[in-house]
Amino acid sequence: MEFFEDFTEILENLVQVKKNITVIQNQIKSLEGRVKRNQEKQSKQKQRQKKKTTSGFAKPAKISDELCEFMGMEKGTEMARTEVTKHLHEYIKKNSLQVETNKTLIVPDLTLK
Repeated sequence: MEFFEDFTEILENLVQVKKNITVIQNQIKSLEGRVKRNQEKQSKQKQRQKKKTTSGFAKPAKISDELCEFMGMEKGTEMARTEVTKHLHEYIKKNSLQVETNKTLIVPDLTLK
């Protein structure tokens, strides 16, 4: 009977060890998932943080001396083409230079010519 009790005790220890291994495996899986989500989150944040350089119409460029004079700026000023367009549009609206029947057309005054 002594062997039977020893054998039973060993089996109970094995069952307990197996349970511990299962718990540890589950903890590892959980930790792997959290690490993966954290890495994805950091990757997305880095992508959002990249600063885009201005290009095309938004990039400031040197405007002509005549245009600087028209806009009341110093000669050699750099300005984005979008800003120049806004200024021209304001001038056209302010001086009513659009054709009433077709507002896509403008009649330039002496200043614009």
